[in-house]
Amino acid sequence: MLGGCSLGNVHVDACTADDECVLAFGLGSSCDAEGYCSDAASCQTGFDCHERFGGGACVAGTCSDVLPTLPGCTVSEPTALAGVRLTGPGSPLVLGSLFATDEQADMAYSAAARLAVREINTAGGLVDGRELAMLVCDIGGPGNALTGDARRDAVRGALDALAGTLGVPGLVGPSTSVDSLTAIGHVLASGYPTVLVSPSATSPALTTEPDKLAPSDPAGLFWRTAASDELQGQVLVDFVIGQYPVAAVITRLAVVYVQDAYGQGLANVVLQRFGSASTDLFPYDAATNLGALAAQVAAANPDGVLVVSLRAVDTVAILQEMALTSLAAKHFYFTDGSKESSVLLDATLPQVVKDIILGAAGTAPAAPRGPIFDQFNASLLADFGLDATQWSFLANAYDASYALGYASVFALSPGVPFDGRKLGEGLGRLSGGPAIDVGPSGWSSAKAALSAGPLAIDMTGTSGPLDFDPATGEAPGPIEIWRVLPDLSGFEELSVVVP
Repeated sequence: MLGGCSLGNVHVDACTADDECVLAFGLGSSCDAEGYCSDAASCQTGFDCHERFGGGACVAGTCSDVLPTLPGCTVSEPTALAGVRLTGPGSPLVLGSLFATDEQADMAYSAAARLAVREINTAGGLVDGRELAMLVCDIGGPGNALTGDARRDAVRGALDALAGTLGVPGLVGPSTSVDSLTAIGHVLASGYPTVLVSPSATSPALTTEPDKLAPSDPAGLFWRTAASDELQGQVLVDFVIGQYPVAAVITRLAVVYVQDAYGQGLANVVLQRFGSASTDLFPYDAATNLGALAAQVAAANPDGVLVVSLRAVDTVAILQEMALTSLAAKHFYFTDGSKESSVLLDATLPQVVKDIILGAAGTAPAAPRGPIFDQFNASLLADFGLDATQWSFLANAYDASYALGYASVFALSPGVPFDGRKLGEGLGRLSGGPAIDVGPSGWSSAKAALSAGPLAIDMTGTSGPLDFDPATGEAPGPIEIWRVLPDLSGFEELSVVVP
């Protein structure tokens, strides 16, 4: 009989020690008195393995002690994560993230999330000495071009890998409201007890979306570190339309909005607040003829036009068609999706389009500032070569990872496995207790407060105070009013409103 045990042996079940069987066949397999490996433990998800062994992954129906290679999940923190042992001394607590890995903004978000994991590990890791790890799974496909059913399938597939195979208790992402709604639905339909913390999904629809596996669960599974667009819509109507950048009488408003959860949510807030009798709604999607859309808006003869788009390139495409109509002389208003310097500040745009942009005002979540943000930005630049001032929501992604780290400290009890339901309870404990600034310098104090007492902290994030409402999983945030500088050199902050 050959000594040892590996899948390449002639007698694949021969062994001399239990660990050989675990590595070859999976958790629960042991070496019996006659020198043969027993069967590994069966499972349906990674959570089954966590409950029995304190870790592991569910691969082909059995619990594995080795992190498997998962298609589309090629980015990680630490970078050398493939093949790591998932139980025993030195095993990490693996978290996940859902981003489009071939899209620049999403990869910037993932870098910010990974920076937080890196800092937590450098500062000492979790209370039991374990380190955190993060596996990033793609949901966008090449060029982030997946849409419709293909996009939804990608989100579900990534969740099946992270929550189903690995049993991750929490993850950062997705970045958009549409993908977040898909993710919440799949988590509930599959029974995955995994918390999702989005850094940038802002649709008001997410506030009321059911996110509990059972009514008795202490907290929901969807949280976000970006404020709901309910607040942005309020600021648009109450402080911007007809007031910025110049005073104007707006008795009829046309709302041109992308037909998804983000656009519909903002449009509904504006409709309710501005008044249905004074508001005309014009949805669009990728198949919309923008020339015909501009003609329809012009025929309504509004005093002002609000453009709600996810991307500035879409805003400019709409403005180019509207510039050919009587709308060129109207007052225009934008939301955060339009505030993209590489597109909106393009000096080669037709002059009539530039005139519309220069005469417009917009809203967006207020840009973070202060010493906490400055330290984060310096670290992000040093570790990943990214300037956080050039992107929206990077601070929110960093905060999302730290929030999961804090919640993991609260959830960890020696010998007691936990899942996202316990993490959700921990996230609800980040708005009371001793004040803690996000970042490595406050990690030890946060760890002590959340593991020994008072089992709560008051988390001040890089993006600002994060006073989570445990009932909704979200926190309010300030909204800035902005416009483009006259020389197209950048954006000017006109005011900041705290709703």
